[in-house]
Amino acid sequence: MSDPTTTSTIALNVRILRAARGLSARALGELAGLPRNTITNLENGRKDAVSVDEVVCLARAMDIPPLELLAIAGDVSWFTGPDVYTREAVLARVGELLTEMSSE
Repeated sequence: MSDPTTTSTIALNVRILRAARGLSARALGELAGLPRNTITNLENGRKDAVSVDEVVCLARAMDIPPLELLAIAGDVSWFTGPDVYTREAVLARVGELLTEMSSE
């Protein structure tokens, strides 16, 4: 799903949000249903890409909209709505953003 810049943004947001919640990588992994090494590899830049399913699992584990993990500096003002937690909403909005970025 993600290019290196997006992966770096997600990694930074996961690290910040995980630490703010006082969660270890192991605890976040358990809550998200992901192996601890997925979390540590992501946060340490050893994971080349993040799947939509991983983003959704991480976001649900931290009780945030998935798109918050894609936000730069925590700015999620561009996406709100009742379905912010669904995989379909994430895919639709990411597609819109990629289209906007490619036309700039």
